[in-house]
Amino acid sequence: MLEAYPKSQIDLQVFVLQADGGYRSAAFNAVSLALMNAGIAMKDFLAATTAGLIQNVAVVDLIYNEEKKQNCEFVAVYLQKAQKLAYISLSCNKISLSHFKSLIDLSVESCEVVALEMRKAVKLQIVANKNCFYTN
Repeated sequence: MLEAYPKSQIDLQVFVLQADGGYRSAAFNAVSLALMNAGIAMKDFLAATTAGLIQNVAVVDLIYNEEKKQNCEFVAVYLQKAQKLAYISLSCNKISLSHFKSLIDLSVESCEVVALEMRKAVKLQIVANKNCFYTN
């Protein structure tokens, strides 16, 4: 909702100090939470996960060694309210259509879980900080 901030610029930077896997999805989630924590008005928020294939089985949240060993990484960024994928990145040599579909299904399902946890965390933060705004 950039119209609420005319003549303003919002800059976000993410520094990855150590990447043990899934750093891109973690960066998307960090940016989304940072915007919410700063009170930036948004119509929707992002939730992201990383998935991949291990022995032709779709799994979520691969560690670095699993990502490199399987040479397949699927990053999905999901708009929670709109229930739409906003961004996907697939880094694989070759993948079958059925495996691609299973990665999408797993990613959407896991993004929903991440989004619910993010929403809970934001609500807890608001309740914890309510004394900053209201006095009895």
